[in-house]
Amino acid sequence: MKGQFQLNPDPVDARQFEVTVKQLANSLNFGQEESVFHGGGLEYAQSRLYVAGDPVKFIDWKVSARVGKLFIKEYQEPKPRRKRA
Repeated sequence: MKGQFQLNPDPVDARQFEVTVKQLANSLNFGQEESVFHGGGLEYAQSRLYVAGDPVKFIDWKVSARVGKLFIKEYQEPKPRRKRA
């Protein structure tokens, strides 16, 4: 036997909820801080011939297979963003 139930009215109306959510979303600043870690970079710069002592993990296998010699991928660290005044 199914009983009837009644939903309790929400104490917060829809407009107030929307305003609260927008204020919360605007107060969050994801991705605005600069990283303290600087790695090998994310932007591909060029491929160059392998020189003894270069790390093997940076070998560009596609170019090396086409040319027949070992090539290394070089990456450039992105320029830091200027802070707006």
